Amino acid sequence: MKPINPAKDVVVKVDGQSVDGKSIYLNSLFLYRLDSSTLPPDRAYPQVSDWSISDPLDTRYDKFTGQWAVYAARDLIKDGETLAERGERIAGSDFDASRFGGELFELATDERGVVTVRATELMLGLVSADTEHEQAWTAFIQCQRIAVAVPWPTSSPRPSTGSNGPRTPSPRTRPT
Repeated sequence: MKPINPAKDVVVKVDGQSVDGKSIYLNSLFLYRLDSSTLPPDRAYPQVSDWSISDPLDTRYDKFTGQWAVYAARDLIKDGETLAERGERIAGSDFDASRFGGELFELATDERGVVTVRATELMLGLVSADTEHEQAWTAFIQCQRIAVAVPWPTSSPRPSTGSNGPRTPSPRTRPT
């Protein structure tokens, strides 16, 4: 079985380059880019019952603004027809999902600063029905730097992802 490898990065805009290792100035806005795992075609378990990314923000330094977006990282296909092309926005703040028949993703936050982006039943059904193509998506959550960050601690929070099983932490990204 192919490993599940979610990834996290820091960017200033959706189509922008990584700013990992560079400064994010006090009070400035930035994005955490959260790449889902890639589900392979012809997978052993075609039925996907859960697909999400949870990112525990370090709320001492970063404040989630409530703005978010999800983009297709692979073409989203239903019955041989492309519903959304790779790179196309498919969910998020103020997004009209009516052309898909409803919301494909939902976002939740908790009191500890964990932000979770989760595929809805509609998206899970689309993914489960298409076993001929890879499936993947990328979420962006907008944050504001609210305090000066110190050197990246080894115990800092990391996002995790899951699909039909245990959560897997992703590699660390330094929000400088």
